[in-house]
Amino acid sequence: TVTGVQTCALPILFWLDTPNVLAGGDEAQAAKALRDVLVDPDSPAMPLINRALKRAIERLIPAPRYVYLRREDPLAQAVSTLIAAQSGNWRSTDGVSVAPVPVYSFPALLALTGWFVRCDRHWEAFFRDNGIRPCLVGYRELETALGATVNRIGEALGSPVSAKALALLDRPRRSE
Repeated sequence: TVTGVQTCALPILFWLDTPNVLAGGDEAQAAKALRDVLVDPDSPAMPLINRALKRAIERLIPAPRYVYLRREDPLAQAVSTLIAAQSGNWRSTDGVSVAPVPVYSFPALLALTGWFVRCDRHWEAFFRDNGIRPCLVGYRELETALGATVNRIGEALGSPVSAKALALLDRPRRSE
């Protein structure tokens, strides 16, 4: 509890998961409609679906606050995803990576890049259609200034981060 307000872990929501959130939030019709237009963020149905998604999220998390984390370079995101899928290593917090040499596939990279661009467009439309101003965090910012970025997110969420925690985040990563 922070100043009398109940807190919980921050859920991470990928656009691909939004139909399930709608279905779980008693928005079955919107979930079906979203599955039908998942690839088209410009569908005329999206503003209604986005409002239903907001209601579903609010049923699951009363008074949610949003942090929008996005990669500035969708091609780099696609390359990273392809390497992670091939190696089975989806994150590295110590700066050390042991992975096989990736096999690049232009069609796979093209498809992934297009998917990430569409997901970003969906989230941007969701925020716009619902009048939400999320705390925007770029991947590079998170990668290069972790402590300062976490502190900024904490401030945006109304939950300051302790100096001790920030000091742990700002430790240099191992490199070998």
